[in-house]
Formats: sequence, C-alpha cells, structure tokens
Amino acid sequence: MNQSQLNRLRGDVVEKAGRDIRHQKDCDWLINKIYAETHRQVSSSTIKRFFGLIKSPFHPSRYTQETLLRFLGFKNKEEYLARFNTFEPHTANNDIWEETRRQVMQITNHSLNSLVQKTHYKNGLFVFREFANEHLNNFLESGKTATFFIAPDGFGKSTLLIQLVEKYFLQKDALYKNDIVTLVDGAIFFNLYAKNQNSEILNQLLDFKLTVGTEFYFQNHPEKQKGKLWMIIDDVDDIFFDKKRYHELAENIIRMIMGIDNGNYKVIFSCRPENMDIFLYMAQKTPYLKTCWHGVTPSNYDNYAKTNVPPFERTEIETLLNKFEFPYDFSYLEKYHTDILHIIKNPYFLRLFIESFKEVDTISEIILLKNFLQKRLFSPPYSEDKQILINQFIEICNKGKERNSVLKDKLLQVQFNDFALRELISNGILYEYNVVNHEIQSDTYLKFNQNIVFHFLLLLYWKGNNPLSNDLFKRILNYYANNQKLQCSLLKLFIHLTIHQKNFELIKKILTDIDRNSSDSKSAECLIPLFKTIRDALMANKHVRETLIPWFYTTNTGKQILDKA
Repeated sequence: MNQSQLNRLRGDVVEKAGRDIRHQKDCDWLINKIYAETHRQVSSSTIKRFFGLIKSPFHPSRYTQETLLRFLGFKNKEEYLARFNTFEPHTANNDIWEETRRQVMQITNHSLNSLVQKTHYKNGLFVFREFANEHLNNFLESGKTATFFIAPDGFGKSTLLIQLVEKYFLQKDALYKNDIVTLVDGAIFFNLYAKNQNSEILNQLLDFKLTVGTEFYFQNHPEKQKGKLWMIIDDVDDIFFDKKRYHELAENIIRMIMGIDNGNYKVIFSCRPENMDIFLYMAQKTPYLKTCWHGVTPSNYDNYAKTNVPPFERTEIETLLNKFEFPYDFSYLEKYHTDILHIIKNPYFLRLFIESFKEVDTISEIILLKNFLQKRLFSPPYSEDKQILINQFIEICNKGKERNSVLKDKLLQVQFNDFALRELISNGILYEYNVVNHEIQSDTYLKFNQNIVFHFLLLLYWKGNNPLSNDLFKRILNYYANNQKLQCSLLKLFIHLTIHQKNFELIKKILTDIDRNSSDSKSAECLIPLFKTIRDALMANKHVRETLIPWFYTTNTGKQILDKA
C-alpha cells in the first residue's frame, strides 16, 4: 500500500476500534481486540509504529497489513482497495483537475449569487473580520479536516463565508487560487441539486459512498491533484428541517470528514448552535472525530457557549460606520448613546442601526429595538405564536423579578406552533442551555440572547395597551426594589420611550416626584443612570433641550441634571 492508502487504513482501524490509539495502554487494548477477532497476533511495537508513536522509515509488513485488514472484515488488500478505487471522473479533458474546477464553479457561483442577495453584500462596504482570517489560518496549520462557524442568525456567518471564498479562492491574486472550492448555500441546496444532479459532491451529502467521491479519486491519484479540495456550506442546518433527514445528512458529513482525513480535503460549515447537537453526539460516540475538527468546543449545556463567532470590536464598528458614511461617528455614540453601543456589537443590529438612522437627524434606542422586534418577532412566520410564547415566558419568570430564564418544559405546556419556538431560537432572540438537576438529569432552560431585548419586551408587557404614566413608573420602581440592576434598566428604557413619544409632561411629573421623595431609598440607586439618560437626550436632541431646560432650572432634580451636562 502507498502512504495515502495506509493513512486510510489507519483511520478505518481507529473507527472500528472506537477509540484513539495514543498511549501504551491503547496499544495493549487494541492488540487484544485484534486477536479476539482475527486469532492473529501483532506486537505492541508494531502497533506503535503503525500509529506513529514510534518513528519508523518502513511501511508495515505484509503480515501486519493482512492482520489489520482481517480486523476490518476484508479478505485481502485487493478487496479493501476496491472500495475506493472504482471512481473515475468522466471527462474528455486530460486535465481532470481543471475540468473538476469548471464543474463545481457552477455550484459555487450560483450559491455566491444567492448569498449576496440574502445578505445585501457589497464588496468594499463590509469589513473583513480579523478573527475569521486567524481562524482560517489556524485551521490550515492544524492539519485537521473540518471546522465550523457557529452562531445564531444575525451574527454575519453568510457574509463571512462570502468574504473568505472571494478573498482566498476567487480573486486573481487569491492565496489559494489553484485549489478547488465548492460553495453551497444550504438554503437553496435542492435548487442546486436539481441543476447539478450529476455532481458527485452534492450526491455525497445525500448518500455517502466511499467509492464515488471526487475527493477519493484525487486521494488515490495525487499526481493529478494541483491543490486542496474545499467544501464550504453556509447554513448546513437549512438543508433539511426534518430532524431525521438532518441527522442522516450529519452522518454523511461525518463519514466524509473521517474518510478523507489526509490534509488535502478541507470542510467548512456554518450552523446555528441549537443544531450542533448531532455533531457533538457523534464526537462523543467516536472520539477520533474530535481530532478531525478545529475550533469547535463541545458544550452540551449551553447553546450560547457553542457560538464561536464573536461580536464586533470597536475598530470594526468604527470602520463600518465610515464605510457606510454614517453621519455620527463612534465617539458621538460613545458619549450620548452608550446603550446603543452594547446593542450594535451584534452584526445584524449594526446593519439595522445604519439602515434606521443614516438619513435621519435623531438616533433613538427605542426605534432600533422596535425595528428589530418588527422584523424578528412581530412579522411572519408564526408572529402570533411567537408573541404568545414571549408573553408566557414573561409570566413564568415572574416578569424577570427573580430570574431571567424559564424551563423549556413549562413553556411547552402552552398551545402553540412548535415552529414558533424554533424561529425565536434561529433568529437569535432566545437560546437554550442545560442544567444538571438533583436527579443527575439535565433540564433545558430558555433565555434571551440580549438582555436589552428582554427588558424592552418586559416594559411593553407592563405597558400593555395603556399609555405611559407616572403610576406605571412607580409600580415598576416598587416591583423591582430587590433587583436594582433590572429596575434601573427598565426605568432607563421607560425614560427613553417617554422621550421618544415626546411626552415631556410625564418627564416633569416623574422628576417632580423624585424631588419630593429625594430620600426614598427605592429610587436612589437608579438616579445616576436615569439622570444620565435624560442628560444624553438633552445633548443629542435640540427639541428636548428647548422644551425641558427652562423647566429644569425650576427644580432641584432638574438643576442636578443640568449641572452634569
């Protein structure tokens, strides 16, 4: 056997054994297992050499190879090699590599166009994220076969893959322009398949066969390979919504990853955290699989912890504001809209922020949150069911008074469309995590991805169909007396919403009450952030200044606010 075939044999033995062979005890265990199934003996040193624990310039002996083949269930080398030597690309072109590239570019271009339309991507307007550059370089240096970009919708996974494909593979000066890259938009997989039914690459995802893949042909004909083969799938969890079919797809992907672990085949997927479970389960079942993955931290307890796409850093936000010629710079936002800065670290929120305020004079946290909820919560599909779920969430957690998460089982007692919860999770509004209970079983909880979204929904729940009032302000103040962090956050949003509605008389009533009850400990902790919220509104909005500043000079509280302005 040549080196490539021996690498395959090594991987097959590990897969059959069900454990990695890294130490003396692993070798001893494998020797006994081989003898039990073949009645042939191999020495510990032979196994060590075969798995690279002892360096050797020689290939395994014929006896060793035959013994390992019998362990795998094959009669001889010919029967084993026949599994993956039967595929031959059909082409009139002697340059099989270039012909393969031409064929897969039809899939890549179709997917690229789809992703550009979906993300509104424009080359030059989007920042190329440094973490993605580091992730790809570390992936290549690791020698591993596969990596994932894991995050909820709205974290920029699709944009990230567009940029990686263009920069590293498609540009004239691309670093890996000799490689072959197949880009697949999971959301249009079956449209791609209908137009490319003879594509072995797409067929492998639906029905994996070791003998028919293009990658296996090049593995056994390295002289015809001019670079690496790449499979990049955006939203792999959009190919199938049916759980059984999705698990079958995941199993095919895992077989591909383990079957071509030779350094010349690379796989990149993007996926939502909640749909990584099948991959993590298979990694636990087959430890060898973990050695094929780069940059994936197994976490069965917290879907948020599985996310490996970080929020935007300051420099990235600054760059994007400049690229889109946004009228307000980062320093202005840092001075007058600190709450917004926490929100727009999320890529989707930043895009929504730029769209919402590029052509207007006044920035409003309330408008941004309303626009987000309109697009992600109050819109189809399942808009009514999603709202029922959110209201039930708020009721179960006692309006967030003592906790900000709920047991999934309790929430599921409500009658609603199951897809509504899936939408809330996929859209990045909620996420799941598990906690081991006293019975040493795990309970699944649901929690909001962004606290400010949860707090704004709490405020809307308190408000209902009624107008904002001083009485509502007091009720919120009293209800959260023992949870000052949430109390302050809700009251700040209350002030933001009041100013957004230009209800300046209510602002005056609230401040007059604070004046009268200045010694009230219930509101003391919140005064500083409340005053800052009002002060920022004064500095950022001329109409607010003209309306409130004259009145502020007539009250002690108003003077305190102005003294800091």
